[in-house]
Amino acid sequence: MKTNHRCLIAFVASLCFGCARDMYRIEISPENGALRRSVICWHEKGPDPPEMSALAEEELQRLEAIYGPRQTVDDGPKYRFEGLFHDALPNDVGGSGSYTHWQNPLGSLEYYVERFRGDDDLEAGLAARREAAATLADLIVGWAETELADKPGFAHLRRFLEHDLRRDLTNLGIYTWQSEAAAIYEEHVGGEFLVRALQYLVERDYLGPRDIPALYAAAVSDDFQPAARIVKRLVLRELKTNDRPPESLEWLGDPQRLKDSFANYVRTTDFYKERAAQRRRTGADGAEQEPPVPADVLAELRDDWLSHFEAPGDAATVELTLVTVVEPFATNGEWVGEAEKVRWSGQLERHRALPLVCFAAWSRPDGGAQKKHFGKIVLEGAELAQYVLWYEALPGEKRPQWDALLERLPTADDVAGAVRQFRFDGEPAYRPDVTEDQQPESRADEPRRLILQGLDANPSGSLDCKGG
Repeated sequence: MKTNHRCLIAFVASLCFGCARDMYRIEISPENGALRRSVICWHEKGPDPPEMSALAEEELQRLEAIYGPRQTVDDGPKYRFEGLFHDALPNDVGGSGSYTHWQNPLGSLEYYVERFRGDDDLEAGLAARREAAATLADLIVGWAETELADKPGFAHLRRFLEHDLRRDLTNLGIYTWQSEAAAIYEEHVGGEFLVRALQYLVERDYLGPRDIPALYAAAVSDDFQPAARIVKRLVLRELKTNDRPPESLEWLGDPQRLKDSFANYVRTTDFYKERAAQRRRTGADGAEQEPPVPADVLAELRDDWLSHFEAPGDAATVELTLVTVVEPFATNGEWVGEAEKVRWSGQLERHRALPLVCFAAWSRPDGGAQKKHFGKIVLEGAELAQYVLWYEALPGEKRPQWDALLERLPTADDVAGAVRQFRFDGEPAYRPDVTEDQQPESRADEPRRLILQGLDANPSGSLDCKGG
């Protein structure tokens, strides 16, 4: 719940004061089988209109190593970089991408995809959450042994912590990961996963529906009292104290004593000592740093377990446009028809459950060639893309046979019939005595289906093709 509170604070702060972020405006357009890429970048801070400044010099020099000298934009803090790239795209903003262009006798297919920063190793991300849940469970078990081992019923409490709680902490970490991933595509779906996580806790009797108002109030006011009451209730339940809890356990309901007790135990653990040593190693210029308080180390562990809070200074935004001229048949961007472009915009938090990925696929029919062979355009959009992919995968010895068929079609009396009857050398011949679905399989079945489908869209066009 504390994580939600921190996110709420960050959101309110961004509305009141604005947030600092690096901006990358990328424009890309195909050019003779390659991709021309332009990056305009700057840093901004504060409310609208934001205060603008140049990116850090280290970042600008890194971009120069990829593109060459920077160009000033409008005599301001913005800088422009531009280059032409084949196949692999540059790791400029951070990530990986490619642009692929296939040219075909009947048209072309183009495919763009790019991941911006983030981590696409989902197993590693989930493993990190599982590891954080296991570490938290270890800390809770160790604390319980230190404070409660002499109490009757402790063996039962320990079994609960080692098995039930450890499993449930892991499941909650996975639930929050699912929530973050789902919310990238549809906000209310992410909320559904959080509700599922809450219901998970209710079903396992960690809390009841009537606890929710107090927990919400605690989340927005930093009041630990409701959490202390839940901890006390769980401990007493698992110790089997029934209706007469010993006075020696009353302190569990005191939020400050409970936090101090847990913090004092954490300070003695190898986990805390390793985190403190790591912080000393990463101090600026090797300067000795004060050891962290246990609360800060536990906050880091919580973020590793449940979710990641991105400080405003760490944020970056990508605004991307791709010139395709024709509307893509597949994309996760927004098609802007009047500009003949696809547009994306996204945040580049380091700890997104799923990294930002942009993609588009579009095809362009060769109208002259298709009209020559078929009398009209029969392949475009996704169907042309499927045909191009099939043709690209066709073995070299078979391509001349297929190309020869296309060259014969303008003089065929029945274009559709010629396509139906075509077979590659060595394949069983076409059988006029059986139905289409009973014909022997052929490597030409996929393009035959696509072409006949296009011809059937205008039956008259499929018959009047001579000299087309």
